[in-house]
Amino acid sequence: DKTAEHSIHEHAEVNKAMNELEHINTVGEFQIACNKLEANLTHHVQEEETILLPKLESKLTASELAELYDVFVEAK
Repeated sequence: DKTAEHSIHEHAEVNKAMNELEHINTVGEFQIACNKLEANLTHHVQEEETILLPKLESKLTASELAELYDVFVEAK
């Protein structure tokens, strides 16, 4: 599914951006990188909440949703 592939790609981009923060040497560069990371995260979360999760919810049974919820709460 293209939506899932896109989401996986965005997760990788966020992880890469977070790792790059460790190698920044100036406050200005750090602020720019943080702003970019925040924008990417906001975009990604919005897509997950409005597209990916509703698609997933429509394909799962009530039992599967309950199980997924339990896994999410435990991981949180």
